[in-house]
Amino acid sequence: MAQDTQTKADQMIRTVEDYFAAMDAFDFDGVLKLMTPDCTLRILTGSEAFQGRDTGIAKFLRWRADNLNASWHGDFRHSVNVAEEWIFSRFGARRTMNDKTVIDMDNVNFTEFRGQQICSVTIWMAQVPGLTDDSNLRKGES
Repeated sequence: MAQDTQTKADQMIRTVEDYFAAMDAFDFDGVLKLMTPDCTLRILTGSEAFQGRDTGIAKFLRWRADNLNASWHGDFRHSVNVAEEWIFSRFGARRTMNDKTVIDMDNVNFTEFRGQQICSVTIWMAQVPGLTDDSNLRKGES
């Protein structure tokens, strides 16, 4: 991979991981600054779509703040297409709801960029019953 392409790929990965770090810290200004004003966030497994950084996505982030006690995303594996400005990420996720219910997931996001900002996030979530820590997501892999 050419140096410029590698640098761009590294920047895209950093942006996606900054997005998750901001989500986990409930730093919603930090999440929104990474997005274009017309960004779309779609949760396909929930048939939900949020249009617009400052409207629909901000509403989704308020729901997270009102309903989640804690959030974790990690164990990332990324595939980047610099020329087409997208990144495909598989990762573990854990939500602790306000009622202390813990939900462990094995998720996939398809994130599209316009320049250095995220313009679209498409999310697939799969609940993983009995998952006790993120290392279980990689069991069986070589």
